[in-house]
Amino acid sequence: MNDIARRRPRVRIIEGIAAIADRFDAFLLDQWGVIHDGAKPYPGVVACLERLASAGKRVVMLSNAPRRAALSRQRLATFGIPADLVTAIVTSGEATHQAIAARDRPNTAALGRHYLHLGRNDHSDDVLVGLYHVRVDVVAAADFLLATNLVHETDGLAPYEATLGAAVGRRLPLVCANPDVAVVHNGRRELCAGALAARYEALGGPVLRFGKPYPEVYRMAFVELGPIPPARVLAVGDGLATDIAGGIAQGLPTLLVTGGLLAAEWGVAADVAPHPERLAEVCADAGSVPDFAIATFVW
Repeated sequence: MNDIARRRPRVRIIEGIAAIADRFDAFLLDQWGVIHDGAKPYPGVVACLERLASAGKRVVMLSNAPRRAALSRQRLATFGIPADLVTAIVTSGEATHQAIAARDRPNTAALGRHYLHLGRNDHSDDVLVGLYHVRVDVVAAADFLLATNLVHETDGLAPYEATLGAAVGRRLPLVCANPDVAVVHNGRRELCAGALAARYEALGGPVLRFGKPYPEVYRMAFVELGPIPPARVLAVGDGLATDIAGGIAQGLPTLLVTGGLLAAEWGVAADVAPHPERLAEVCADAGSVPDFAIATFVW
């Protein structure tokens, strides 16, 4: 083994949550890539949630979904996840809504009233509903951009270049309600609003992000968890730059699920256990090393 390989931190790989469940009183669970793949739940997930519930564990879904928490709960039900298995749901969309509604910080108070929505006109378009903001259809009429997702995730960012360029010219802020750059949808990698935000930033535009790994969404989750010590809360997700980095920043133990983004990157099935050396390398390269790793969220 060479010196570089020796310095890579090892991650404990487990086969099931049962191996570590007694260490924790609560679980912060990502949704996409952990609970479901955007089309269906992963095998064994519901059974695992049932075991956690029967053991009295608190389960808070902490998601970078660009929608309000109530709509996210409805969507979770479509995947066959019983409501009583989930203590609460906290989303980046809800964090965005609350921050803009409060207008208690310079970067949100100064956004202005008129926004241009970058995303699909569906359930993700509720982030600013009920506030005083007005949606417009052209950059020239906008005070800021709201990015929730991509209309056609597999088309890349080319369809947005003209809009982003025009917005940069006016120095419009871009509010990103989902910092994820990509997810795996039914086995296929698709871009998210985080990719739009990164491109806008590269063009020189100002960006305001809400969701993991940023602090606001964790503060909301801690309210739902109650007085549980951080060492007894496990942050679970498939994103090293969001779920794992965010959990580490909050002083939480972390569990990386490799069956989402990494399985797609590696070209393996979701339930294939990660190779220890390959896992250590990718975590070291990302600068976010979880305490544990598992292929899929099973008991």
